[in-house]
Amino acid sequence: MKNITIATAIIGSFALGVGTASVLAQGTAPYYEVAEINVKDQAGYESSGVDKVREAIKANGGKVIAGGYNKATSVEGSAPANRVLITVYPSKEAADKAWSDTIRPWMKSVQGKFAEARVIGVQGIESK
Repeated sequence: MKNITIATAIIGSFALGVGTASVLAQGTAPYYEVAEINVKDQAGYESSGVDKVREAIKANGGKVIAGGYNKATSVEGSAPANRVLITVYPSKEAADKAWSDTIRPWMKSVQGKFAEARVIGVQGIESK
């Protein structure tokens, strides 16, 4: 009787684990952004409120996963900007919220003054 109870518990735990993994896998795909920023005045750029942008990225579930100043190299084509960042968000909606609340207004204030930037967003592929 004790062995049957243990076996039932093991099978139940396995089924619960598979079910949970299945539900998690059905979530939204991550959303990535690649920012090429040619910073003309690093001191001005850093004092322009970029710390609020970093906070907004984190507050919306985003995480910078690669990049920084002078970290990118050209593999093909023209030389990259002096600041390249790759950011991942849990969803496009999370990225859109960060942009509408904080990033876009800040970007307009530094564009042409301290930096020139191009940001590309791309939907990730869902895990299967």
